[in-house]
Amino acid sequence: MKRLPTFLEAEELEALLAASPPRHKLYFLLCARAGLRSSEAASVRHEDITWRDGEPAALRLVGKGNKEALLPLAASLRELLLDFTAPDARGWLFPGYKGHLVDRQARFWLVEACERAGIPRSKAHPHSLRHSFATHLLREDVNLREVQELMRHSFISTTSLYLHTNPQRLQDAVDRLDHADLPRNGDRPDDDLELDSDGREMRTGGAQLHLSPLQFRLVKYLAERAGNAVSSEELLAKVWDAAPGTGNPHVVSEAVKVLRGKLRGVGLDGLVETISPAWVAGTTRPKSWGYRLR
Repeated sequence: MKRLPTFLEAEELEALLAASPPRHKLYFLLCARAGLRSSEAASVRHEDITWRDGEPAALRLVGKGNKEALLPLAASLRELLLDFTAPDARGWLFPGYKGHLVDRQARFWLVEACERAGIPRSKAHPHSLRHSFATHLLREDVNLREVQELMRHSFISTTSLYLHTNPQRLQDAVDRLDHADLPRNGDRPDDDLELDSDGREMRTGGAQLHLSPLQFRLVKYLAERAGNAVSSEELLAKVWDAAPGTGNPHVVSEAVKVLRGKLRGVGLDGLVETISPAWVAGTTRPKSWGYRLR
């Protein structure tokens, strides 16, 4: 069973940093604000830091899978680094016995700091700091692809696991149902939606779109069936120009995808969220998509 990542809430991270001496705090921040793995943070060298205008700006490292990356540094990291490094400095940022800091010592730092800050022992693992980095980014609505790049994941599916650490995102989604003015069967869409058959134009939300013949027939038919979910097969039968039985439901779904892209291009995504007239994917049926216009 795939378990959710262990991470620190923002308040816990703040308490951890407040309870840590400066050098330990720097190590924790490299994991929690730059997304470094424990071994990566422990082996950072002064010469790995890129400087700009007399300040640290980025960190170059070779990580897991021998992948090289240039990572941006958060303001908190840039400020603290000034106390521990300089443009001409060389060697390990965290020197240890016969080399650099070892993971075991870093774990001890974290266990001690968690005890002082009152953070559960189960979270006292350096990798929980990296998990916190991804979680906090997603909670700030950073794009999932950008989080993937910052975490240096090869697959987006690995990054998407962190979506489940944000219950508020899901709470907001289900709360919309209580505030939505959902249409009833037979209801017409808002008066804000206008269709011009001559010019094959759709006007809604102050925007005007010129549609292809197929897209216009789709919108027109759904407007007539407003409030009702219509399957791809039914749409195909109603809007396809060719002889009956020669079409493919995939053509309809592709037309829907292009149309939704057009709506997003003129800023109509918000209409979906505010339950204004827009093109909305409806119910999912076995082997069949339904659509409705509301």
